[in-house]
Amino acid sequence: MRVTIFKYGIYFLIRIINALFIKKYVFLGNSEKYIRNGGCIAPSWHQNILLYFGIKFHKGGGLASKSRDGDYMLKIADANGWRAFRGSSSKGGAEAMDQVINHFKNVESDMTFLITPDGPRGPGLKSKRGIFHIAKETGKPIVPVVPVIKKYKTVKSWDQHKIPYPFQTCFYIFGDPIYVDAEETDLSFKKYRENFDQKMQELSNWSPKA
Repeated sequence: MRVTIFKYGIYFLIRIINALFIKKYVFLGNSEKYIRNGGCIAPSWHQNILLYFGIKFHKGGGLASKSRDGDYMLKIADANGWRAFRGSSSKGGAEAMDQVINHFKNVESDMTFLITPDGPRGPGLKSKRGIFHIAKETGKPIVPVVPVIKKYKTVKSWDQHKIPYPFQTCFYIFGDPIYVDAEETDLSFKKYRENFDQKMQELSNWSPKA
């Protein structure tokens, strides 16, 4: 009973926070069809969790680390009706990635896989190889997701977590899909990680036209 109350407490807290914003969606390239219909990997930085989890994704599925932070994510995923896969770069990651790949290939090809590629411990704003491995093995595109707001408080934490101030417009920017070559031999995915990190920075600097 206590777990259920806690789980839905977190869920409704995120919903209440997100209800205090005017939401506008900006789709770059052909990202809209993947966000609307699924069949993609839709990552955002860990610092954006409060706004990132306010998006209603098509058939969402997420990665929850095997940590206390991951326990919270698991409860949020469950309350949202999302499928959760347990693991992270530091613990159980390979097993979790195999589960995600299998799910895409054999269960729901139109799942939208949600992940913070710099979590659970950082370094912040630096992607790890997991999302690129999944993209390579499944052929699914990576659609970067960045919530852009003007006013927020930055927490002194490894991810420089953003606490948004209410009653403002939040622009959800969905970047051009990134595809990983199925024949890629560099399993560190260095060039893909660098490109993704740069794209995320560019999206973070996005501003509405005057």
